[in-house]
Amino acid sequence: MKRLLLHPARLACLLIVTLVAGACGGGSSSPPPTNPPPATNPPTPPVVTTGPPPWPAPTTDVSARATAAGLPMLPREALNEHIHAHLDVFYDGAPVTVPQYIGIDLVAQAISPLHTHDTTGIVHIESPTVKDYFLGQFFGEWGVQMGNGCVAGVCPPAKQISLVVNGSPVQTPPDKLVFHAHDEIALIIGTPPATVPSAYSFPQGY
Repeated sequence: MKRLLLHPARLACLLIVTLVAGACGGGSSSPPPTNPPPATNPPTPPVVTTGPPPWPAPTTDVSARATAAGLPMLPREALNEHIHAHLDVFYDGAPVTVPQYIGIDLVAQAISPLHTHDTTGIVHIESPTVKDYFLGQFFGEWGVQMGNGCVAGVCPPAKQISLVVNGSPVQTPPDKLVFHAHDEIALIIGTPPATVPSAYSFPQGY
């Protein structure tokens, strides 16, 4: 029987190929361990205001508050839905100023579909989609606590909280009230004022 003789160079090459195949092949070897990605902390919910007014508009976390309220921040006003309502707030009979720039992030140059431009109490609803927007969302981006029947930490029966829309009392929970075009909304916390407005004279074109 003939013996197969290999040239030394071919023998070295065969040895290298065998060693490499042994190192790389075979289903029994497991992949090297990998480090898991570092854990990230969830964003801290914005702090809400409780207690008596005044309630200034937020200035440092405007976009975060809008996002927490379920409102997108847009690069500009969108007018697929374009309506206005008016909000009066009374705390123990005294009017509360609704500040300007609620829902407008001057630093990020972004705007929520639900916002104010001035202190008239006119709420602008300028949205890329036609949908319901709620008083609770507006108070959320304002930074004032509203929910579970309470406003700014005030809850019945300690103080009564009521809503009057277009001159008629409504039983809707304040945070669930939907804005409609040209609504006059009066939110009354505690002692009511001597006169509750029933209508608002909007500027021409609103």
